[in-house]
Amino acid sequence: MTKIFRLGFAATTTLVFLIVLSASQTVSAQLIISEFRVRGPSGANDEFIELYNNSGADHTVAGGGTGYAVASSDGVARCVVPNGTVVPNRGNYLCTNSVAYSLGGYAAADATYTTDIPDNAGIAIFNTSVAGNFVLANRLDAVGSTSEANTLYKEGTGYPALTPFSIDYSFYRDTCGKSGSITTLGACSISTPKDTNNNAADFIFVDTNGTSAGAGQRLGAPGPENLASPIQRNTSVIEQFLDATVSKTNPPNRVRDFTSDPANNSTFGTLDIRRRIVNNTGTNVTRLRFRIIDITTFPAPSGFADLRARTSTLVVVSGINDSATCLAANGVATTPCTVNVQGTTLEQPPSQPNGSGFNGSLAAGTITLGTPLANGDSLNLRFLLGIQQTGTFKFYVNVDVLTGAPPVAQPAHQIGSKGQKWTDWKGPMTGITDEPSVASSTSTTSLVPASPGWFIVVPSSASTSAKNTEASPAREEITNEPSTRKARRHAPGVEASAPLTTEDVAPASGKAPVATPVALPLAPGPAKATVAAVGPSAIMAAPAANVSAPRMVSSKERRKSRRAETTARRRTMRRR
Repeated sequence: MTKIFRLGFAATTTLVFLIVLSASQTVSAQLIISEFRVRGPSGANDEFIELYNNSGADHTVAGGGTGYAVASSDGVARCVVPNGTVVPNRGNYLCTNSVAYSLGGYAAADATYTTDIPDNAGIAIFNTSVAGNFVLANRLDAVGSTSEANTLYKEGTGYPALTPFSIDYSFYRDTCGKSGSITTLGACSISTPKDTNNNAADFIFVDTNGTSAGAGQRLGAPGPENLASPIQRNTSVIEQFLDATVSKTNPPNRVRDFTSDPANNSTFGTLDIRRRIVNNTGTNVTRLRFRIIDITTFPAPSGFADLRARTSTLVVVSGINDSATCLAANGVATTPCTVNVQGTTLEQPPSQPNGSGFNGSLAAGTITLGTPLANGDSLNLRFLLGIQQTGTFKFYVNVDVLTGAPPVAQPAHQIGSKGQKWTDWKGPMTGITDEPSVASSTSTTSLVPASPGWFIVVPSSASTSAKNTEASPAREEITNEPSTRKARRHAPGVEASAPLTTEDVAPASGKAPVATPVALPLAPGPAKATVAAVGPSAIMAAPAANVSAPRMVSSKERRKSRRAETTARRRTMRRR
């Protein structure tokens, strides 16, 4: 049975938070190609092939020859997954071209190769490493473009062939069920990679500049994963309101800031979603990541919001009247209380100057191997979304989790706009979603797994009644109309019967200002959906996101720095 909860958010638009328990997707006992690219910003050799264990159980490789081969349509193996390799259930294995792979800071290779895969060529994985046995009977999976002539190396008609730009792109399997549509609302129907044996239906094209390269246009990012990557575990992570005594549309559960901040992809302000995340995995969580699987983003047509996920920092929130939150944060249930709400960090590389969209990931940086989240413990987190255009919106993510010690240590991973370093471990994952929902009178205080994810949406001023538990989804939108009254408070989990109003930074007339995207090659709007391809030279480089103020340097630190410089100069003079 599906359970739906609606949350509110006071400041302008109404927010809806939905948790869906959906039937698990049918899987087959094999590895599949889940994400790939055959070119990148470093050129033709900036490529990777990500494999995913779609079997429903840990998979031990036992192939012909020395293992499973990943080959291109020239019949030449690029890498081999060695016999004896254990790929965990829902885990990944990563092959990269070591000549120019540029995402090693996000995920290091499990295996490498040096021979370029031609643009739009097909790729297949076989249960043997013997080239003479690369035949259909031994093929586990394949993906190729419409221009690939060899049907052994693609499924269906293939994905649309690309104009070969050296951009930061990837094709990844749909993990929501909407084929990457920006305008399709409703809950995600899946949370694991889609595999219908039709490449055109299964794979979604994304890049960090929202370029139209021939396979659909949407802002997003490559997100390769390896054996050590977090694994999707939506049913093992529980979501709670930061304060269940307050309407879901009101602070502190959601905060709408109208401050215009174009440099940080927030021309029309931000949406700040705050939640309490509970570890229900049965063991310590040592890494926590949120993968965006559905969002309204560039190029959003008129009437739909253009959202950009961005890094957020810790905020201190007072006046919490939820005893469970107070107890989890402070060790005592006394209310009201003050709690810390930790930020989430947009993981880079890849560089995402326009903010993040489809397939981007946000990390809870306070959860590490040294500072794990114990079973039963919770963490207050915030998700910050910049608004580049107002309107109806959705936001879904999978929750990726690593429990215990990671199997493989990776290089230092740069995250955020300030270049913090952490050890990049990869492991189990889970999910979160965001979309319009039906009203519900179900209590919001019960523990419910976030699967496939959190559903966060902004409804219009249409009346929403607690009695309409079977009503059609409410419209969710961010408007440019000034607020005329405040949303009434009501009991947790019960929608107000009175209409909810909205407010924004528009002039008093209420006329919506033109929402021009910042630092993207194309402007949003229905007429832009089929704009001709844009070459790399036409892509505008946006300013790097900078979500925190520069650190102030004290006079003591300045004096110490000057003394160090003077000492260094004197030593240099003595040597001379």
